[in-house]
Amino acid sequence: MVETIEKEKQKACEELKKELGQFHGTTQWYRFGKGMLLTDGTKALGDAEPGHYWLLTLIASYQGYPKLKKLDFQVWTLKRDGTKAVVTCQEDTGKPNLVKQSIPFTDTPLDELKLFVCKDGNQRVILLPSEY
Repeated sequence: MVETIEKEKQKACEELKKELGQFHGTTQWYRFGKGMLLTDGTKALGDAEPGHYWLLTLIASYQGYPKLKKLDFQVWTLKRDGTKAVVTCQEDTGKPNLVKQSIPFTDTPLDELKLFVCKDGNQRVILLPSEY
């Protein structure tokens, strides 16, 4: 039973990675709360089964945080360990964590996921690295 669940999770992971890998740039912006935009890729991530809008909402919720407010660029990383995860935010890869939040339960099939947040005028855009 456990082996079957792990195989299903691995298959879901590969399918999601394949789907997200096809996004380069974006053709449309999607409003996501006040002052936030999603790209085609991050909207697909949110819509994917299982949904990841919880992660996008978490990222959006930190944008008023003083340390993040002044940044033009942020790197967000989700690292899963079983059914738990940790989400971190850095100013850039290799820099100290500005945010670190434990997630007590997640059903994401992804072991790791990176997302970027870029400032665009008064808006902030959450995007996949391949869309940068």
